[in-house]
Amino acid sequence: MSEKLSLLESILGQGHKTNRDYYQFHCPFCNHHKPKLGVSLGTGKWKCWVCGVNGGKVTVLFHKLAAAPAILARAKVLFVETYQSKKQTVTSLSLPPEFTPLWKKGSGLYYNKALKYLLGRGLTILDLFKHRIGYCDHGKYRDMVVFPFYDESGTLVYFTGRSYLSNPVFKFATPTAVEKDRIYDEDLITWSEPIILVESKLDAIVVRRNAIPLNGKQIGRSLFNKILQENVSVIYLCLDGDALKDIMKYSKWFNEHGIEVYMTEFPIDEEATKREGHPVYHDPTSLGHEKVWEYIDNAKKITETENLRYTLLQKLQR
Repeated sequence: MSEKLSLLESILGQGHKTNRDYYQFHCPFCNHHKPKLGVSLGTGKWKCWVCGVNGGKVTVLFHKLAAAPAILARAKVLFVETYQSKKQTVTSLSLPPEFTPLWKKGSGLYYNKALKYLLGRGLTILDLFKHRIGYCDHGKYRDMVVFPFYDESGTLVYFTGRSYLSNPVFKFATPTAVEKDRIYDEDLITWSEPIILVESKLDAIVVRRNAIPLNGKQIGRSLFNKILQENVSVIYLCLDGDALKDIMKYSKWFNEHGIEVYMTEFPIDEEATKREGHPVYHDPTSLGHEKVWEYIDNAKKITETENLRYTLLQKLQR
C-alpha cells in the first residue's frame, strides 16, 4: 500500500487517510480548498466529491493529468490487480487422441480434404507447421481441422475444431469445462511491437505478424491485463465491420490508458451480402494476406473525440 500511496502523492500531493485504504487529495480539476478527491488504494476507484469527476482506474486519472510515461507504467503494475478476474480456473488440456498433424506428409480422404480446405483459404505448409494445425479422421472432431492455441511457455491452453464440409451439422467444436479467459497464441507475440487483434485463428494466420485471435469479438480480462503490463503502445482492431460497437468500447478503454488505437475498415462482401440478405463484410481470411495489410496500413486512428462523437450519435438515434 505504501508504494501505491507514494506514487499517488508524487502526482496529487500529500494525501489524508480517511478510512483503511481510502485517501483524499486536493482535486486538480476543481482546485477546491479542501482535499475532496478520494482514491481507494485497494480498488483504484477515485472521485471528487465537489466537481464529480471520477473513474474506476488510477491509470485513467494519471492519464488525464498527463503523467510521465514512467509513472503511468508503474501505476499499471501496482494497480493491475484491480482488473484481474476473481475466478481462476486451472485445467489441464490435451489435443484429441485422434489428432493427426497436417504439416507431416499424409494420405487418405480426410487428410486430402483437410489440406485442400486450408490451402484454399490461403494457408501454406509453413503456416501449418508454425501453428501446429491438424485434423481428425474419427471421433468428435471428425471432418474437421483442429487449431491448437498455446500460452507463452508453449503449453496448450485451448483448441478449436472447424469443419471443412460445405454443409456440416456442426461448423465448430470446442473442448468443454476449460477456462476461456486466456491469451491465445501468446508464444507467437512480441509485446514490444504493435499488436493486431482479430476474431479467429484463421484471421490471425492470414495476418501472420503479431496477431492475437480473440475467438469472437470480446477481449478477456487476461488479455487486457497483459496489454497494460507489457506497456503496449499501439493496437490495431482488425475486427469485422459489424463489430463497430465493440471497437468503440475497446478503443475507449485503451485510449484511457494512453494506448493508440487504429481500426481497419473492411469493405462489404457483395456476393455474401446478396446471399445472406444483410450486410456482410470481408475479413482477413476472405481478403488474403497481401490485401488485408493494405487495410491495416491505412487503418483509421480512433481518438477520444471519435469515441465521443460515436456516443452522441448513438444517443441521438435512440
